[in-house]
Amino acid sequence: MKTAEPLGHYIDLTTRDGAVVRTFVAESRQAPRAVVVVLQHMDQRRPGSTHKDRSPAASGQNRPGVNPHARHMCEAFAREGYLALAPSTFGRGVSGVDYGYRVESTYWSTRLTAPLQALPSPQVMHDIEAAILHAGRVAPNLGVVMAGFCWGGLLAWRAAAQFKQLRACVSHYPGGIEAESERALAPLCPVLVQFATDSRWMPRAGIDGFVRTQAARAPSDLALPQVACEVHEARYGFMQQQHSHYHELAHGAAWQRSLAFLSARAGAPG
Repeated sequence: MKTAEPLGHYIDLTTRDGAVVRTFVAESRQAPRAVVVVLQHMDQRRPGSTHKDRSPAASGQNRPGVNPHARHMCEAFAREGYLALAPSTFGRGVSGVDYGYRVESTYWSTRLTAPLQALPSPQVMHDIEAAILHAGRVAPNLGVVMAGFCWGGLLAWRAAAQFKQLRACVSHYPGGIEAESERALAPLCPVLVQFATDSRWMPRAGIDGFVRTQAARAPSDLALPQVACEVHEARYGFMQQQHSHYHELAHGAAWQRSLAFLSARAGAPG
């Protein structure tokens, strides 16, 4: 069910530890069918910073928002009838300008992104929780689902194992999910993991290992929520139009699969 052009704006949410997380909201112009929390990939940094900047995140209007791809995905979900929320998962970290992918695979790219990779996961999970709890307040009768990309995909996997409010999660090329500690997590809701074949950012052996782990669940685990895995013949970042690895056909297939997976599990309003 597609709707008219959605309304997008930012709100501020307060986390359980008192932090303020800037959150992008895209609203359907008609009553939403469900709420989706969108978690962005790693390319949002604070305006005005350089690779040498080690200062705390900015305040006020300069606080990090979410990157263009996350806003685009929120709007795409809103056109499908969802209320979409995207918390700024880099609001607590060292930040800089929104470079997109024009410095991809370069020395400066490594210098810019390295400080962000050390963001404390428990604090980031507080930011994600704030969006989930906000959904419960503003739409108490709607199901809440999640979609994450890149690092956001990894966080979505962790969120599925932590927040019982979620009805389903889709994790797109979640770098790091192949680690043993991540494979061991037990999600509380159905999860769809959509991998790329790019062996540079996610080793194919690690992807295969994750898929085998889910396929080899013990009979006693079969009552647990489903974890479905799909591998697309495309490179890491294939759903992000700003990325040089964007692949239109793979994007279309993964997007339709994500919509079908989430829609089947979001539940009817009320």
